[in-house]
Amino acid sequence: MARNSFYFGVEIELIAEPHTVRHPLVRKFYYEKLAASLRYHDLNAVADSLEGRYRKHSEHYDKWFITKDGSLGNPAHPAIPIEAVSPVLSTSHHWENEIDLFWTAWGRVFKRPRRSAKCGSHIHVSPGPNKRFTMTELKKIACGIVFYADNLNDMLPEPRRNNAYCQKNWEASAIGTWYENGSNDDVLQTMERIWQVDDEQALKDFMQEDRRVLWNFEHTVPGSRCTGTVEFRGGRGLRGPNRTKWWIAFVVSFIQLCISSKVRDVPPRRAQTSNH
Repeated sequence: MARNSFYFGVEIELIAEPHTVRHPLVRKFYYEKLAASLRYHDLNAVADSLEGRYRKHSEHYDKWFITKDGSLGNPAHPAIPIEAVSPVLSTSHHWENEIDLFWTAWGRVFKRPRRSAKCGSHIHVSPGPNKRFTMTELKKIACGIVFYADNLNDMLPEPRRNNAYCQKNWEASAIGTWYENGSNDDVLQTMERIWQVDDEQALKDFMQEDRRVLWNFEHTVPGSRCTGTVEFRGGRGLRGPNRTKWWIAFVVSFIQLCISSKVRDVPPRRAQTSNH
């Protein structure tokens, strides 16, 4: 059954070059400068103090959080690595305006982000704050990932296709034992196996060995790390508002497609990728 709305957050990895370079080039200074620009545009934002080891800050999920990302390394001067984490947004509100304002605020501090194969984007989707997908919905999402595996692979940007931070679930988990060559029979038996899973922990263990997969179910497992979200980690490096909105729309729409489809009632007849 389809849902009327979803909540989501986006994590954007960026290689940034300031319009005005301040010496010495201190990352913390520019993180705060971007946060100040966001606040100037009436967006709630805070910069990471960079004190202590890196961790997710759940207390900042109601605001933009500007922080570091270790996977981006140390780009050549005068560029700095940045991860911009959005607040939790709702598809039932004008979330597009929030994305547009983020990029407007960005442009006051930095040039257009550099192209880099290291940069990607992650999108977390849930039914709502403090809400979780039902087990039936999670199984449908998992089945959709298997059913549309070829199509998902074809639409991934080249830098994300063989990336250690977003390995394909059907190649880097227990799914491979059932999915094998990806034939229609293989897909069908994999989906049947998913429907035999008992709980969130077992589903997560079947879908992935760790969090560095295309579709991450880690945060659906009850416990201290549970946020109720399914995370898509295959988004391209984002350098402006349009593609940011397109990727968010794709991920939310894909999850809606999965949970609204009757995957147990029809045998797999996967769409063929056009050569045109």
